Amino acid sequence: MLNYKLKTVKGKTHFDVLFKNAFKFYEKDAAIFVSYKEQPESESLTELPEPIEIQYAVTARKRKIRKAVMRNRIKRLLRESLRQIFDDYSAKNKITKLGEFVIVWNSAPARPGMIKLSDVLPVAQKLIERAESYRKKQVNH
Repeated sequence: MLNYKLKTVKGKTHFDVLFKNAFKFYEKDAAIFVSYKEQPESESLTELPEPIEIQYAVTARKRKIRKAVMRNRIKRLLRESLRQIFDDYSAKNKITKLGEFVIVWNSAPARPGMIKLSDVLPVAQKLIERAESYRKKQVNH
């Protein structure tokens, strides 16, 4: 079984490099900036002793989401949805080429209680699936 370890992206220079060189994908409520990693072909990925490290960050735009309570709730929901997505990847032995990514949330409901994990999870899944499928198309050509 594959294990994924989610680590946060830290440091302004790291963010600047990631935003500058990243591939960008958009959904209605969010965007993802992705930097891919290359895995050695000879290595058997299902038998790795250490977890596969994926660096991530989640943000909520202050211009669109004025209240800090709302921004914090959205970031918590995004982090939880990422945990669930990569737990599912581990259970299914799915291999990802995502090295680093940032998810930026762009919209907010009227009150914090109006947004739930069931609203955030599908958007995060679509973004990650879109980034994965783009990489697969790019590798196949």
